[in-house]
Amino acid sequence: MVLSRLICLDPYAKKINEYRRPRTNDIFERKCVIPPHKISLTNLAGVKPISAFNPGILLENNILEIYVRVIIGYFKYASMIARIDLPLDSLENCVFSREVDAEVVIGPDTWFDIWGAEDPRVFYLGKSKVMVYTGKTDKFYESSYNRTVPVIAVHDGAENRWIKTSYVTVPRPLDKLVAFNKDAFLVKIPNENKIHIFHRPVITNFPTSLWYGASDKNPIKYKNISPLTVKDNRIVMLPADFEYNIGWSTPLLEVDGKYIEIAHAQSSDRYYRLYALELEYSEDEGFEITGVSETYIMEPKELYEKYGDRPCVVFACGACIIKDRVIVSYGAADYFIGLAETTISDLLSTIKKIK
Repeated sequence: MVLSRLICLDPYAKKINEYRRPRTNDIFERKCVIPPHKISLTNLAGVKPISAFNPGILLENNILEIYVRVIIGYFKYASMIARIDLPLDSLENCVFSREVDAEVVIGPDTWFDIWGAEDPRVFYLGKSKVMVYTGKTDKFYESSYNRTVPVIAVHDGAENRWIKTSYVTVPRPLDKLVAFNKDAFLVKIPNENKIHIFHRPVITNFPTSLWYGASDKNPIKYKNISPLTVKDNRIVMLPADFEYNIGWSTPLLEVDGKYIEIAHAQSSDRYYRLYALELEYSEDEGFEITGVSETYIMEPKELYEKYGDRPCVVFACGACIIKDRVIVSYGAADYFIGLAETTISDLLSTIKKIK
């Protein structure tokens, strides 16, 4: 089966890397780190997780809602997602010495997440609060495809609970080639009916790349758990020669009519680092990458980013804008919750336009 018949490669997918260099200009100030032993899972008998990392965030009324992947035992390394509410004024260069309450909000209980719920991205889709996380499916240990899928959950404000409505898939026969799919989030442009889908399918013997597509279905309106099939898939970026793989990290940040994505890469030295992308949107072409940071913009440098269950990792899942600042939530060494900030101007200054 020829992959080129099933998916489109953007003209800039390779050219982007001509603007990039294997160096780091770390523009982020570390503001806060929360170790797992300071977290108490209030609705799980007060159990403390053995690791807590890769958090998404959402800002609500000066409270950072932190949605974090937690693990309480190493058998199969199965994850849940818990919520921590953190006041903004808690982010003043602190390592948490006090205990933090967390509530488990998503657990593995369906065929598409039975072996774990991981790496949540949280954002608004129109007026609805939505989470997309990676589900480790019932096929994870026994299949060559569909081992992980992006799962969509919608927050029910009246009942204050998350409802799983859908999972992301690709059309046949492409779906039988995708071993894993993860790193996903959704975007809806006002006054449009379609949903834009950013995801990262992994196909054996093909570079792990950034994918983008769309659907005319709205998962918020699903009454039963149903597939959200991504149509018109395009590979919009390939890894550079000095990288092992790349992936989407944070939901898009809208700045002056353009969109900023903070993405991640595993470099050839196996470090996980962050870089920035600029995207523009048009009704005819959808989202296109129009700029990229010349260097990485964050890399492991603190001890808690270098030492943990997976050494030398900064892995962002959330970002929000507060006045002139950008707050990023990230997993540090697959063990800690990290929060860091930079200014919008410093972030934008790293980006070079792609011509």
